[in-house]
Amino acid sequence: MSGYTADVIAHHGLLYEGVRFVQKPISVDDLTTIVRSVLDA
Repeated sequence: MSGYTADVIAHHGLLYEGVRFVQKPISVDDLTTIVRSVLDA
């Protein structure tokens, strides 16, 4: 989770394949959806 955009993180080489990136701020509903998708995978 980061306050930076995925583009900034990827530009610095910190976004690895298979890692789910969550940008802040995030709603509870969005977080729940992301967690569910990770668990289902």
